[in-house]
Parts: sequence; structure tokens; C-alpha cells
Amino acid sequence: MDQYYGLNAWARDLLSNTVEVEEKGERIYPDNRSEYFSRMIFLPVQRTTIIAALDGSTDPSTYFLHRHEFPDDVVYEEYVQAVYLYSGPCYFIALKKDGEVVNESLWQKDEVKSATF
Repeated sequence: MDQYYGLNAWARDLLSNTVEVEEKGERIYPDNRSEYFSRMIFLPVQRTTIIAALDGSTDPSTYFLHRHEFPDDVVYEEYVQAVYLYSGPCYFIALKKDGEVVNESLWQKDEVKSATF
């Protein structure tokens, strides 16, 4: 069975940044009555798109690699850092920026060992 560990804590923190925005719209009820609304919500700072299915996964429609585009034109792309076998494949994902590995996003050996054993 596939085990998807995904990104390490540093990368998850990087991608968890949000910005507060105002959302406005109109609700239309079944009786055609409508009302306008405005509310504040939090959205991710970056725009995320799928770039590929996770190669080797037993269910390629479940796990994907992503591209994360930030407003300042910085782009991070996910890649498979390592696959270890422990009751099935265990996928560890890291980030690249401009094609270069982002060292902070790498899973450390002790983190991988504690996750898989």
C-alpha cells in the first residue's frame, strides 16, 4: 500500500501562508429571492497547480506533484526526493526553486527513519 508522507514541516509551513481577502457575491434562493454578501476569508498566498501524477503510485489519480507560484514570481516545484519500501512504497516530497533543490525542504535521514520504522 502506498504511503504518502509529502512535504517536510518547513515546506508545509512555507506553503501555509495565507492572505486575508474580501469575498463579495450574491446568493440566489430557490424562491428567486436574492441577497448580496461580503465576508473576509483567508486564501493561500501562492497559486498551486498540478504538474504530474506521482510516478509509481498504485493509484496515480490520488497523489500529484504541484507547482506553487508566489506573487513575487518565485516558483517552487515538487519532486520525489525519495521512495522507501516499508509495507509498500513511502513517498517523500521536496521542493525545487529555479530547478535547484531547496535544502530546507529536504527530509533528513532521522525524519525518514522515524516515519518509516
